[in-house]
Amino acid sequence: MRRLLPCILIAVGAALSGCGPAPDTTGPASAAPDDVWGRYERAAGGDALRNVRGIRATGISVDPSIQGNRRLTLELAAPAGYRQRELPHPTDGAPLRTLIGYNGTVGWWAGNTMLAGDGLSTDPAVRQAALTAAGRQNFINNAAGIVPLWLQDAGIEVTPVGVVQDGPDRGSWAVSLKAGGEPVGRLIFDATTHFPRRLVVPYHRHIRSAGGEYSMVYADYKDAGDGVMLPYRISREAPADTPSDITVTNWILSAYQINPVFGPNTFDPPGRQ
Repeated sequence: MRRLLPCILIAVGAALSGCGPAPDTTGPASAAPDDVWGRYERAAGGDALRNVRGIRATGISVDPSIQGNRRLTLELAAPAGYRQRELPHPTDGAPLRTLIGYNGTVGWWAGNTMLAGDGLSTDPAVRQAALTAAGRQNFINNAAGIVPLWLQDAGIEVTPVGVVQDGPDRGSWAVSLKAGGEPVGRLIFDATTHFPRRLVVPYHRHIRSAGGEYSMVYADYKDAGDGVMLPYRISREAPADTPSDITVTNWILSAYQINPVFGPNTFDPPGRQ
């Protein structure tokens, strides 16, 4: 089997507890696991995709709850480097600043947006564990749609679980994601394009105070260079029937840089940069 090679808010995702994942609606596996990844690799760029070791994406974050846009920069480096920056837009700017990162070991959260739950603990160890879980979940949420082949090398347990039997994803292939033995998402690959379609994420109460699973939705795939197909729209959505304090947020990406040069401390907490 092919070895997997080596992303909110939108997901303000985080640690692992609270509500569990939605009931399983997948059927038995009907194709070899490497076929799932093989179809994706071929559709998304083949050899050029496997040569991607770094990504920088820029665009805007549109959040209806705060009536304003923010400038957005996402940076990812294989296998598990992640940094997200949202800053006020110069002409239509909400006052929020969000800075989230993960370096494969430690996660961090800065700016003037706040976590809840353990993210506000006065115990440094408890708070750092929550920040690391939040940083890792944000990495997973975005890598799953942009560079899913990195997930296994990032220490994420990736298990194909079958074909979705009902709902809007019927006929698509589902892949289970776990970290530290706990579920962190169910990734759905589109049955026609073979691109990631959505990531269904358990909502983790020990970062936020209210619950309900949410979905990361990946859309508008385009050639970002050398035939590498990447999503130019990412959104965070909560099921309409799920009580939740999650605000739907849309990221509209305008440009990607493939394999940019990152400094040695790009993904470390701000105090270490």
